[in-house]
Amino acid sequence: MDPKKPATPDSQPWTIRRVLAWTREEFVRRQLDSPRLDAELLLGHALNLTRMQLYLDLDRPLAAAELAGFKALVKRRAAREPVSQIVGTREFFSRPFKVTRDTLTPRPETEHIIEDVMERLKKAAPPSVAMVDVGTGTGCIAITLRLQWKDSVVTALDISKEALQVARGNAASLQADVTFLESDMDAALPADAQFHVVVSNPPYLTEGEFKAADPEVREWEPRMALVGDDADGLGHHRRLARLFWPRVLPGGGLWAELGAGQGAAAKALWTEVAGDAGDVVILKDLAGLDRIARVTRKA
Repeated sequence: MDPKKPATPDSQPWTIRRVLAWTREEFVRRQLDSPRLDAELLLGHALNLTRMQLYLDLDRPLAAAELAGFKALVKRRAAREPVSQIVGTREFFSRPFKVTRDTLTPRPETEHIIEDVMERLKKAAPPSVAMVDVGTGTGCIAITLRLQWKDSVVTALDISKEALQVARGNAASLQADVTFLESDMDAALPADAQFHVVVSNPPYLTEGEFKAADPEVREWEPRMALVGDDADGLGHHRRLARLFWPRVLPGGGLWAELGAGQGAAAKALWTEVAGDAGDVVILKDLAGLDRIARVTRKA
């Protein structure tokens, strides 16, 4: 793909269709995940078009400047920079969230927390639901919960000033009323603060898993948000159990994301902590992998 070379009578113009096909093949050749989706997102960003708009105008030729701008994005992706970092946003629960190197990129698996919390609240919810998101990052969980459940008071905690700045910006752009506090776990909370819903996507990778992770993760996302304390990666789960399980109100619950191979260990950990006062369920994602520990306190 040479943006400096104009089409000749014997050559095909660089239409949206042709550019997408070429880029998809290039990403496949480089063994990148989601080559078609990445190509669409990058081209849409370069042309300021939605993916739907791209497909409604597949035969539109790109101008030389447009092609040159897109080629620069392709080069960045080929160097393993994540698409979310290149375009600056990632969709979560059908809403755009700004992403930077100071935050984790929101992932589809985390949406299961939102879905399960909503299902539980639909069955029985108090007039106003107190929620806290521990380690909020982009704010995607806290903001989404606030927007999905109107009768809620949501607090979001993070130890990173930079992540909180991103989260506050996301809340402002999405018009979500969330209180953000700089806090190492519950340090900034009042001693008597309790919640109907505690949610967290804590660090849970082991050192070995982090070292083996794709460059998109290892080189572009904050290590402190990825690697869990303790050799098994569940150190943050243990801190959540110690500091936040006592803050869960009767009938309420705690949801914490975990790694695919941590289900059995997490269930044992939480079962011991909750004892007779709680019920522990390990929820699976769409791939059938252990993904979330849900610990509910009996009413």
